[in-house]
Amino acid sequence: MKKTFNHDKKISHLLFMSQVQKTMFIVFSFAVFIPLSIIGIVLMRQTRDELIDQYVSQIKLETKRVNSIFYSLTYYNFLSSANVYDSSEVHDLFSTEEMTSNQKKIYTSLNNKLESLQRRSAAFSEVTIVTDNPNIPTSKHIRFDSNSYGLFWTQKLGDSWVKWAYIERIYDVNPEKRSTLALVRRIGVSSINYHAYAVYFIDKNHLRTILGYTPYKVIIISPDDKVCFASKNSGYKSSVKFPKQAGEQNDVYVKNTLRKDGRLSAYKSFTAYRTVGTFKIRVDDELAGVHLKRIVLIFRLMIICSIAAAVTLVLIFSWMWSRRVINLRNAMRQVHDGNYNLIARQVKSNDELSETFKDLLETADSMRQKEKEAYESKLYEQQLELHEQELENEQQQMEFKMLASQINPHFLYNTLEMIRMQALSKGNREVAKSCKMLGKSLHYVLENTGTDITTLTKELDYVRNYLEIQSLRFGDRVNFEIKTDDGIDTDTCEILPLTIQPIVENAVVHGLESVEENGHITITVMKTDASEDEEKETDSDDDIVICVKDNGPGMDAEELSKLRENISHHDSADTHSIGLYNINRRVKLLYGDNYGLTIDSFPGHGTVVMLYIRKSVKND
Repeated sequence: MKKTFNHDKKISHLLFMSQVQKTMFIVFSFAVFIPLSIIGIVLMRQTRDELIDQYVSQIKLETKRVNSIFYSLTYYNFLSSANVYDSSEVHDLFSTEEMTSNQKKIYTSLNNKLESLQRRSAAFSEVTIVTDNPNIPTSKHIRFDSNSYGLFWTQKLGDSWVKWAYIERIYDVNPEKRSTLALVRRIGVSSINYHAYAVYFIDKNHLRTILGYTPYKVIIISPDDKVCFASKNSGYKSSVKFPKQAGEQNDVYVKNTLRKDGRLSAYKSFTAYRTVGTFKIRVDDELAGVHLKRIVLIFRLMIICSIAAAVTLVLIFSWMWSRRVINLRNAMRQVHDGNYNLIARQVKSNDELSETFKDLLETADSMRQKEKEAYESKLYEQQLELHEQELENEQQQMEFKMLASQINPHFLYNTLEMIRMQALSKGNREVAKSCKMLGKSLHYVLENTGTDITTLTKELDYVRNYLEIQSLRFGDRVNFEIKTDDGIDTDTCEILPLTIQPIVENAVVHGLESVEENGHITITVMKTDASEDEEKETDSDDDIVICVKDNGPGMDAEELSKLRENISHHDSADTHSIGLYNINRRVKLLYGDNYGLTIDSFPGHGTVVMLYIRKSVKND
């Protein structure tokens, strides 16, 4: 009952604040909350005002840019349209009652000039002269229109000679592309009975190109109060109200409605070069309010998170301090009750309270150590008995696996011998020879499985047997020769089993891979010369080198360098050159770092692999 009461009391201290904890929490919370709130609100409002000023400045710059580009367009197009028809001959042409041969030439020349003007200027989608003279034939750029002096053209030009207007293209049959901005110029005609007008239609795609990409919504209104350009297609169908303040000042007028609909609108008007009427430009920033609200929201979240983090840290600090006092009292009672395991995690700082914890911990450690030693002594005896039993079981399993691994290869060897005898009885000596050589190879592998040393004679016989099998497979692609220098007794030379064959296999698979015929591999066993002994610091009387050379295409410097690197330091995840790496590592482990493999290759002349070993392994 006593322990249960203490445990419940400890939980109540952790769940509810102590008086010290409450005081610390209230003081520190207000000390942090009020300054953070004031600073955050001031920064948020100042940032909001600066962002609004920045948005206004940016939209003014964009409006001035659009105004400058569009004014330049009207200026250069006005100049391009001049002097095309400004001659007395052209004036007489449109007032003629009957075209003469000379006037026909003038007509053709005028049509060609208009065609050339349309081609030269990317701004004009169509250049047309309209006349109500029925004696003028209709062509691509000159068109008869009985209503050319009617209400339509009177409304467009009025008393002026040149004007920008939003009208329909004459030859375009697509209703969606007919309406466009055009420059209309009155042509002086010699007769009062006829009239003529030059109409230069501006290409909408050209307008979009010169204005470029803009994140704003741009609308341009022509002098006849029609939307002649809109960056978004919906702008052509919308009605645009132009405030009075925009026409009363030369600078850009900005209407700020961010608080209502989250929009900034800028207005600017200008009069085109030497024409009647005023263009009006409106630029809308529809996302300014969204961005502003997002930034204000981020500021508010940052203020709230900062205050919450500060309050949380104060709460944690006060709770940890109060908990340490409670834990010290509980730890002393736990030691009294014989529980020593919870003491170590109570000490987490270096103040006086922690020193008290440490003194208590040392006392508990001494008592716990004695109990631990007695328990470990008993546990060690039990583990020793269990380990001996496991070793005995593992030894029995390994013996069983070794016996099973020997059964299958011997069965395969006996099966090959049976196939060889059947082939001989049938008179098929090549199959019998192949089975015999394969059986010899298998026999050599079985014989040296688990052994560390074999003679060089047996190893060379195994390599010769392997090459004969490859010669049967590939024919003239694989030829070989095995040579031994005088003074080398291969019967007394010792070598690691299965060392030379992987080098020879690498020469067959990679060295002669692209050789179609007359492939040749030379294996030479020779003594090391004096120069090599000095470089490799070996004894020439006891060292030999085995040279494996092929006449394949060889390797370039990059491939050779990579192969040398793989042989010396091989990545466990890379399977390339793993055989040569293993041979080099085995030889170095057995003889030392001065022995092992070296590789040289010459493009077009084959590859040479040199294996440096000792005559006798026992001398190592």
